[in-house]
Parts: sequence; C-alpha cells; structure tokens
Amino acid sequence: MTTQSFSHEEEARLAAQALLKADLKLAAAQPILFLSSGGSCLHLLEGLDASDFSLHHLTLGILDERITTDLTSRNLERLLLTDFFKQATAGGCSVLDWRQAIDEPLEQQAQRFETALRTWINQHTNGQIIATLGLGADGHTAGVLPLSEDRVLFSSLFDGSAWVAGYDAKIKSPFPYRVTVTLSFLREHVTHAILFVTGKEKRAALDALLAPEGALETTPGRIIQNMKDVKLVHT
Repeated sequence: MTTQSFSHEEEARLAAQALLKADLKLAAAQPILFLSSGGSCLHLLEGLDASDFSLHHLTLGILDERITTDLTSRNLERLLLTDFFKQATAGGCSVLDWRQAIDEPLEQQAQRFETALRTWINQHTNGQIIATLGLGADGHTAGVLPLSEDRVLFSSLFDGSAWVAGYDAKIKSPFPYRVTVTLSFLREHVTHAILFVTGKEKRAALDALLAPEGALETTPGRIIQNMKDVKLVHT
C-alpha cells in the first residue's frame, strides 16, 4: 500500500484523480472493469475526459448500491449523471447494470450482481478490476458496515465464498437496504484500488484502519491491508 497525505481536500482529490486516470489508461492494453464507490468517490470523476481512455475496453459499474426509492441517493443513478459516464458510454464504454425492480428481494438482487461480475471475469480472462473506495466515520467501506456485536454473522455475510451480499443494515444506516461486493471480492479480485478519505470526522476511522491490529467486523475498511494494490490518499 502506498500513502499520500494532504492538508486540503481539493489537493487530495486531484492526487487521487491522477492515480485513477493512470489506472484507467490500462484499458489501452487490456479489458478493465471500473467499479466506483458512491459519495466522495464520484467526485474523482469530475474533470476526467473520457476520450483519454480506450473506451471499448472499459466497463463501468458500482461497488455497492443503496436500495431506495430516492433516486438521488442511489449510487448507480448518481454515476449515470456524471459527465464522465455520459461521455464514456457515448464513446462505446460498456455498463455493468444488474438492476431490475426496486422491490425485488435483496438476495435476488445480490445474486444478479454476482452473476454479472462472474460473467465479466469469465469473458475477460486477461482483464483487471479497478475500484475506488471511501471510508465512513464508522469504518465502513463499499457497502460493508461494521457488525462488531456479531462476528459470525459479519463473516458469513461478507467474508465467505460469496462475491456480493444483500442485507438489511437496520439502524446502522439511513439507507438500511444494501447490495454490496464483499470483503472476499475486494481481497481476491480487485487488481488496483484507490482509497480516498477526507474530513476530520473520519480521522478516528482512518487511524483504526491503519493500526497494526484490529478486527474487520469493527473496521471493515481494514480489508485494504489484505488487498493486492491499494493507493491511499487522505487529508
């Protein structure tokens, strides 16, 4: 893992954006699946020129989704509204869109997402997966929220053989219904990742993430310590 630290959020954003741009340029030589987190990670796409990349080798998608009728809070809907997405799809980029009915059971939505991921990997045996990750003040990353009170349930949901989990986070989130890639998927299949963390309110979570010891069920973001290639950019 490499780390870059900045005093100002905009400096950090530009640095993370430059790293993302370099990773996406890998699409010139091989297929790339780019999975974006929501929140501040979507700001990394601002100002990127889609014409800089080999779009026919690029597929865009999200790491996790909030299952809600509020379109402004759904990660894929927010990705669709970015200028980068509009330029990329107009230029021939593919989209990993597994959505159907919003009221479909979470387990079925998770299975469709996992099937889409497995299909992409099977069809692109020489491909790479790039992801942008954020970190919540509670230590969560992607849609994997902490569950320190039930380590067994946490492991069964997020650290087993499944690549995607659909679950109800209940009071842990204002958007309790989630479909997210699992820690197993992040660990085993994401080739390059950028972890973008800004804000004083996340300092304690970042310290816990970087500490020599800690539990994934308490700080899921610690998964970066076991991933293949992570570049941390933070304030």
